[in-house]
Amino acid sequence: MTIEEQLKEALRSVQRDNIHRMNRLRVFGVAGFAVISAIAAYLLDSRDLQWKTGWTTMLMGTSAYALMAMILYLGSRLYRGFRQVSRWAVPLVDIPIIVALQYIQIEDSTNKEAIAQFTLSVLVCCSLLSAFTLDLRQLGIAIGVAAAGQMFVGFAGGVSMAGQMAALVVFALVGWICLFAGRNRVELLTRITRANARRARLQRYFSPGVAELLEKQEDDMLCEGSECELTVVFTDIRGFTRLSEALESRDIIHFLNLYHARMVQAVFEHGGTLDKYLGDGLMIYFNAPVQQNDHALRAVKCAMAMKREIAAINTERSWHGEDQLRIGIGIHSGQAVLGDIGAPHRREFTAIGDTVNLASRIEELTKEVGHDVLVSQATFEQVRDDFAWTSIGSVPVPGRKEPVEVYAPGISFQPER
Repeated sequence: MTIEEQLKEALRSVQRDNIHRMNRLRVFGVAGFAVISAIAAYLLDSRDLQWKTGWTTMLMGTSAYALMAMILYLGSRLYRGFRQVSRWAVPLVDIPIIVALQYIQIEDSTNKEAIAQFTLSVLVCCSLLSAFTLDLRQLGIAIGVAAAGQMFVGFAGGVSMAGQMAALVVFALVGWICLFAGRNRVELLTRITRANARRARLQRYFSPGVAELLEKQEDDMLCEGSECELTVVFTDIRGFTRLSEALESRDIIHFLNLYHARMVQAVFEHGGTLDKYLGDGLMIYFNAPVQQNDHALRAVKCAMAMKREIAAINTERSWHGEDQLRIGIGIHSGQAVLGDIGAPHRREFTAIGDTVNLASRIEELTKEVGHDVLVSQATFEQVRDDFAWTSIGSVPVPGRKEPVEVYAPGISFQPER
């Protein structure tokens, strides 16, 4: 999923959550006003018949409104289509009902201007509420309908033209505030989504320590191509095709997930970068994006750690009477190009070049020479004093004119960290 798609999904998720909150707030708000209407109509000791009649009418209206609010709330919870309808409830349901109820109240009241002023307060609250949809169209419609409704109630209440103009200024300010706050919220959401996407990419490629270091940097190094010296490592499970034929599909996935988890742990413990999964294999490199002066040593020690993990896995498999595993690991050091490569909608930070190709070829040689780990002459020259070595000699490599000198590491003279 691209960052743009993640942004759209994050925005939709926030809008869904806000719609549910708005529907819940509508239920409680209208129910509360219905209770106030009931108290004013039947419980207060008032001999003013007009007072009681007005609040009785308000109680009937708010009760019907509360029922509609409950339908919107439950409907949006149960049906997706209802959720889309409830998105437009503020300008198409709330504001018209409030205007109608206040107009009825004005008709039966002697203090018409006070009701008109109270209507302005309620409609401003509705306009602010519509901003939570993060939909500029709905916000504009809500403010327009609210302003028209206020003008209608204001004329019925005898509000002066100056008062009406002041109300329009208030709605204009409310619209500007909502627009400003909405854009800030979307911008904040965009920044958070991009930061989360970048963090996920870093954790995908790098060890936790390296990922944390890169996350603190302002520039996104993953987007810039560069050439540098790397030590590239390829791994592969020997006879995996035969092994997978005896397993169900879900068992193959389960096995690979457990296997890769242990192999990648060894990679990260030695500061390596996981380039990609290759089915039952891995492509790894050292010395990028953080420079490592001992990158060749780290790579060979990582390979030996992988061998120890395979030995531990085989011990566990022997307890269950399962076949033993073998892996092949090829290592080569040299210049490679690093960068974010691929189509615009699906890019991958990876290393390319002859160094990568040769490391892959050396890994394939492990099938022929009988050693699980092979390193090239270039890598050997950097770590010759750190391990006991077995010289395999010059071995022909498919696709290359000259044979390649390879070595198999043995006992390490370097203590593990």
